[in-house]
Amino acid sequence: MRQYGRQRRRKRWGWGNILFAALLCAAGLIAIDIASLHGGFMLVGEPKSTVGGRVKLEQRGLKDYPKDVASHEMVVDLPPGAEAESDQGRGFPAEESGTVEGSVKDNDLEDGKRELDGPPQEAAARRTEAPKPTRRAGPRRDRERERERHDSSKTVSGSAVDRIEKLSARLMNTKIVLGKQQTVTGSRLTCGGSHTVQWRSYRELRDSFMDKTKLYRHLPPSSVSLLNYAKAIGESDCFKRHRYNYKHNNCTFEAPQGEQGPHDQAELCAVVGNGGRLRQEYHQEAIDAADVVIRFNQGVTQGFEKHVGTKSTIRMYNGPYISPKQPGEITIAQIREMAIRQWVKQAQKHEGEHTAFMFDPDFLCHAWDWVDRKGEKPSSGLVGIVMSLRLCKHTNVYGFQFDEYFNTSIRPHYYNWERPKPGRENVHPFAQERELYKSLEEMGRLTLF
Repeated sequence: MRQYGRQRRRKRWGWGNILFAALLCAAGLIAIDIASLHGGFMLVGEPKSTVGGRVKLEQRGLKDYPKDVASHEMVVDLPPGAEAESDQGRGFPAEESGTVEGSVKDNDLEDGKRELDGPPQEAAARRTEAPKPTRRAGPRRDRERERERHDSSKTVSGSAVDRIEKLSARLMNTKIVLGKQQTVTGSRLTCGGSHTVQWRSYRELRDSFMDKTKLYRHLPPSSVSLLNYAKAIGESDCFKRHRYNYKHNNCTFEAPQGEQGPHDQAELCAVVGNGGRLRQEYHQEAIDAADVVIRFNQGVTQGFEKHVGTKSTIRMYNGPYISPKQPGEITIAQIREMAIRQWVKQAQKHEGEHTAFMFDPDFLCHAWDWVDRKGEKPSSGLVGIVMSLRLCKHTNVYGFQFDEYFNTSIRPHYYNWERPKPGRENVHPFAQERELYKSLEEMGRLTLF
């Protein structure tokens, strides 16, 4: 009897559960149907137009429109003579709505039909304040936005242009080469005490030597004109056979005097970086045709002539070095601190055999200003490009691989596989330098290859 009672209870509760579930399903479907009517689509049954000014909702083809409320057409079932309110008045996008020609008035509705928007003043206020629903951006809209961003990136902002013009004006009066005259003044350096220049003044630079005559002996009396120097070297026979000059060639070279005027410029400079991608490029003809060719550190031409050309006017060293890599080169060293003593020792060793100079420390500060003094110090590439802007009216840039220099799978230099030291990517403001070069290119000041 006990077992039979348990079976009856299980059977009774089983039918009760089934009945309860059926009632829940029916109630749920009815609730969803009512809610979907106000949400803009029907899940159960077909939409029916009702009397009393109710709104009839007709769902469009979902394959052509996004699945949201804005993709459904609202049709107002009103008596003849009454004007339907536009989609735009209800907050739908303007491109999918008609023009607003009027509003529904209370006395236009037949007996038994409810008002849609209330009095005209309140209806107008609601139409004005109603927020427009957002539309999902499809692939076509994404492409348009990407194109707009790309087009806007090509245009240099007015503030950037003004800033570059002001820096260019200052550049025309900034000395490139350090001369004895600057060290005697003792004036302060604009970025002294930083990683770019550790001396705070020219006096501190001069006081690096107990015997200052050692320094003065290897500095020109004042800043020199690199353009006049390059022209004199090209016209001389002293630099044809040996990478050092007249001592080995048994001839006399008279160095030109005078500084470079603010408006003295050559037509075209070629700044040749050391990027590994130059191995796949061929720029010999274009580089050798430039008036001034600027190279960096160990960037040799022997064996790579078809890629990087043969001409070399100025070689920049990031350190206390003076030795040219090929005949007729002018070498300029970036000296930031006590390494100036090593540079003087090298100059004494090869006295009368070279045309070597030092950058004026304030010129390094000025080059850093072109990137708002971001990073610890400007890269050698930035210093070289700023110098080219001073020397030439236009600059062509080769072998600057901003995004590939620290990639371990890509060749860093066209002449070897020497990797930059770890952490170098955080020393120089490469991102700001890249943006600067793009702005200069848009302004027509240089061309990136």
